[in-house]
Amino acid sequence: MEYASNASKLHISFGELLEAIGFGNYNVQQEVQVQSICPSHDSPKDAYDYFLPELSLIVELHGQQHYKPATFGGISKREATRNYGRRVMRDNAKAESAFRHNFLYIAFAYNEPMTQEVFYEKLQDARVHLEEFQLTFSSEETKSTLSEFDKQVKKQQEKTREYWRKRRQELKDQE
Repeated sequence: MEYASNASKLHISFGELLEAIGFGNYNVQQEVQVQSICPSHDSPKDAYDYFLPELSLIVELHGQQHYKPATFGGISKREATRNYGRRVMRDNAKAESAFRHNFLYIAFAYNEPMTQEVFYEKLQDARVHLEEFQLTFSSEETKSTLSEFDKQVKKQQEKTREYWRKRRQELKDQE
């Protein structure tokens, strides 16, 4: 997977996780304009970090500036606080746009472990959250999206389990 020259460590770590668990074979898009997949989103400047169309999955990677005012680049505390407030509102709007357009949405925090277990747990949580969000907007498209998601995740989990079974056996045979 290729990354932009200014990609963060968090962004690269997530791309490596996708490849390690076999999701690198999917159409993985990075820095996707929100309005290109969620046309009703207000801001033309907003982008999602990762988008996997086959899974209807959007992934955001949140550095510490998404959780508290950060004085990166020598900005004042006042400006950092103002930026933080705008960022929280933008993050919420991006998540809501994803749900309104029947996408699964997950966000990794800068201080969370970037592991297969956490990724799959977040996928399942995203599925539940989308179902809850869509209760008032129930549609066949949502049901179809979730059904396809379940199939794809189960398929990928089985591939991952099979890989590790074979790898353990190879290591055992080498002993």
